[in-house]
Amino acid sequence: MESCKSETAAKGGWTQQEDRLLLSAAQAARQDGRALRSVFEDVAAQTGRKPNSIRNYYYERIKQGDVESELCRSAASVSYTHLRAHETRHDL
Repeated sequence: MESCKSETAAKGGWTQQEDRLLLSAAQAARQDGRALRSVFEDVAAQTGRKPNSIRNYYYERIKQGDVESELCRSAASVSYTHLRAHETRHDL
């Protein structure tokens, strides 16, 4: 992947390139069944931003409804499925 490191971008708003990198990586991770944490760490390495900053930005985008609806639906269903599996194990 192409690096998006930029002194001004790391200290200010997100560039369109960084935004696309994050959203496409998150979508690919969900399709592969990988945790979003790994996405935040990978994007951090490529952009020079901190993983927590990337996580906060990503979830703020979802909260505001800026992310495509399909992307939001997949994030919500993964969380719910994981939660239900955890609850089921405790019920046994």
